[in-house]
Amino acid sequence: MNESRVFFIDVIKLFPEEVECYIQAPSLENKIVLDLLQETKSNYSKSIKLTAENRHVLLRQIIENPITDYFQHVQIRFGQKILFEGYDGVEYGVVSKEITLSHNFFEQYVNSGICSISEDW
Repeated sequence: MNESRVFFIDVIKLFPEEVECYIQAPSLENKIVLDLLQETKSNYSKSIKLTAENRHVLLRQIIENPITDYFQHVQIRFGQKILFEGYDGVEYGVVSKEITLSHNFFEQYVNSGICSISEDW
């Protein structure tokens, strides 16, 4: 499994259930993930509420299929608050300054430059 898929799995695990994951992936053809996606006000992205069941299905699809390769932009939010943004297949991203990161996550992703911490949100 490539590094961006592992990174996105670790990002998803940072957040509690019920956050919303907005995904911009116009060429995604994975029916299982497409069935999870709900329409949003945006013309560019759809969202998945990361309930326990949806989270399990999404993580399984990330592990078994290269679906993140089709993700142009990902945003995880709780209400209107942005918690994470990922870009270009979730090869890199930005996490909210209000999120407490484990030492391992910080060492593996922030120190390596894969993830940065937002100064604004």
